[in-house]
Amino acid sequence: MANAPSISLANYCALIVKSKLVPAEMVKEQFELWQSRNSASDDVEHFRKFLVKAGFLSEYQSVMLARGHADGFQLDTYTIQDRIGKGRMAGVFRAIHSTGQVVAIKVLPPSSAKDPTMLSRFQREAKLLIKLDHPNVVRAFQFGESAGKHYFVMEYLDGQTLDEILSTRKRLPPAEAIQIVYQAMRGMEHIHSRNMVHRDIKPANLILIPSAGSSLAENTLKANVKLLDIGLGKTFFDENIPIHEAETQLTSEGVLLGTPDYMSPEQAKNASAADIRADIYSLGCVLYHCLTGQPPFPDRNLMNQIIRHATETAKPLKDMLNPVPEGLQAVIDIMLAKEPEKRYQTPEKAAQALKLFLKHLPEAPVSPEPSAKYLKWLQIQSSEQKKLADTAALKATDSGHRPRPNPAKLESPRTPPTAEVSKARTKEASPAPKPIPKLEPLEVDVEPVSEEFDVELVPDQGGAAVPIQKFALSRRDFAMLGIGAAGGLLIAGIGYVLSQGAKKEKAE
Repeated sequence: MANAPSISLANYCALIVKSKLVPAEMVKEQFELWQSRNSASDDVEHFRKFLVKAGFLSEYQSVMLARGHADGFQLDTYTIQDRIGKGRMAGVFRAIHSTGQVVAIKVLPPSSAKDPTMLSRFQREAKLLIKLDHPNVVRAFQFGESAGKHYFVMEYLDGQTLDEILSTRKRLPPAEAIQIVYQAMRGMEHIHSRNMVHRDIKPANLILIPSAGSSLAENTLKANVKLLDIGLGKTFFDENIPIHEAETQLTSEGVLLGTPDYMSPEQAKNASAADIRADIYSLGCVLYHCLTGQPPFPDRNLMNQIIRHATETAKPLKDMLNPVPEGLQAVIDIMLAKEPEKRYQTPEKAAQALKLFLKHLPEAPVSPEPSAKYLKWLQIQSSEQKKLADTAALKATDSGHRPRPNPAKLESPRTPPTAEVSKARTKEASPAPKPIPKLEPLEVDVEPVSEEFDVELVPDQGGAAVPIQKFALSRRDFAMLGIGAAGGLLIAGIGYVLSQGAKKEKAE
């Protein structure tokens, strides 16, 4: 973390007290202890490191205080410990609840929170995620608002993304690769059962949590795999995306939703029409990457890559992998079929095919449950909020007015499971988590959204799978792509082709 600007020792101590991270009496006590050991030194940096080493402040907290920031460390009963968002995704933090439970919190940027449409989407997306409960899906606890800051709480995962693992190991043995994708497919199966689609499956959205005593650098067979960024992704939390552009990304036809390395032909053509079979295709691409060390169609040219997904066949595994487990090529071929109707039609079917290659491997472990104290707190909060809502509704009914619910400050999941991942982990394959008492989440006052809700997590079409036509480009389409590339306007060319494809499909 970058060095903090200069600040007087007296002001630094005053900021610590103002932040309420350390009681005033304790600040004074530690200051006197530090001075007695350092000959009345007035070095702020030295005192800062002293407090971090003693465990009174985290590195992040100490640096932010030295920069003059004393506010923003408290979100209701959560205390911000560190910023874990990388790059432009700076609104993701590690926090600790008053019960001691470690969690991850995403804070909505002020620009997004001020926009009614973005805020209502955020609340609606959060409600969807809270309903998910599976060992292979990142688990959500609640969302709320504190001093004008809207936030979303989920389990804190101390692990590595598959993208990070592949960047160092390049490729994985078949058993490890299949085990990872099998677990991800099980998580996708749960999402599908809730009529949802991910639409951005990629190595960066799969996190592996190692079991106690194991190392992901050597072996991933004992790691728990979880799907990440199921909604509430970049568009919501990237402060550098202007509101009008964010709205365009969420709603406009012809905008790429997903990652081209792992994107199905039909999703590139029309993201809103892609169903769960597009996610199966994406996981097929991830499996191919794990086995061979590269995506099926590596290409620096975005448009070329999209066209190759639609028209070319990936190189056979035998060209880059020896030996190839018998039958694995056939499974890959089905997952990467160009037409959705030729793929596995459900994640369950794909998982069954992958499981045949894992007969002699033990079940992967699952993360431990959250602390009992935290679960109890969630139950109490849910009960109290429900009573308040019922009382308000009763008063409104008695007065002859139609009840108008206010946004709930907190919404707890029906089964709020997570892990205090920084502590003990399961050493071997663990039994299924014990059922958690069912909690009834409160309804949140969300403004209705007239257009289709389309972020990374979207409602599936439901019912029978609808055949999607092949991704076909006319001569005029290719001409437009050439013009766009020649003029340095490749993205404009992509948008034109994709929108034209959608219009042709409607016309047919």
